[in-house]
Amino acid sequence: MNLQQTSLEAFLDLLKTGKVNLRQYQILQILKYHGPLTSNEICELTKTCQHCKSILNQDESGRGLPINCITPRILELRRKFLVEEHGVRFDSVTKRRAIAWKASGRIP
Repeated sequence: MNLQQTSLEAFLDLLKTGKVNLRQYQILQILKYHGPLTSNEICELTKTCQHCKSILNQDESGRGLPINCITPRILELRRKFLVEEHGVRFDSVTKRRAIAWKASGRIP
């Protein structure tokens, strides 16, 4: 895994304080890297994007994260004010309107 030492230190601090768990941290990192995304777009990127795969520590298999793993983490992060709604827009995966999420400015 290609992880910066500062990212590892930030993650360990978040874990110690109980602010986020591993999967929440991974979703936050994807949103910070790509900007506003819908839940389905996050799901798709975990299958196709090399950077996202490295965040998830996955190989080339392309399995990614299922949507039922992403949606609850978004809700949890919203409740912690770490993710916020960016607005409704066209979802590139479903070809329908959907809410795009972004990392809030409250990320430690």
